[in-house]
Amino acid sequence: MKKIFNIECKSLINKKVKLYGFVENIRDHGKLIFLDLRDRSGLVQLVISLENKFFEMVKNIKTESVIAVEGTVKERPAHLINPNMETGKIEIEIE
Repeated sequence: MKKIFNIECKSLINKKVKLYGFVENIRDHGKLIFLDLRDRSGLVQLVISLENKFFEMVKNIKTESVIAVEGTVKERPAHLINPNMETGKIEIEIE
């Protein structure tokens, strides 16, 4: 299991985390926005839904922005695992 932020990903499931990094990629799917956040330890996917009070703020973020986010580590369903990312089995739900 890939370590992010020097902790095993599996041990972080359903835990709150605070992350800082560069926004490498943004995918806006209308009701969901996905951001790939990079720091010196690697890359992790963030997700925010339309119901979140910070949705509009996140919608205005540009790639290469430096951000800090708080969220909960969630395990991705098997059909949504990204085998091309070392952290592809999890994502961070922005709070």
